[in-house]
Amino acid sequence: MAELIVVKRLVKEIIITRLPPGHTHEDIDAMFGIIWSHFRDMYANSPQEAVCLFKQAFSGDTYNCNLYNLLLSIL
Repeated sequence: MAELIVVKRLVKEIIITRLPPGHTHEDIDAMFGIIWSHFRDMYANSPQEAVCLFKQAFSGDTYNCNLYNLLLSIL
């Protein structure tokens, strides 16, 4: 797919990186696991519903959940 994107001239270059062999799992992996477990049987029909689901996924957990809309912060 990366080669096709370059051939179609959608981008000039794609850089693909991977974690080195023997790496330890990153802390963010645990966060994605929490999100996946909470979302797997639920649906978000709007961005606002998705925000509520994210907050529910992390409520009562040891992690704080702060969500930022990067698109709105750019404008």
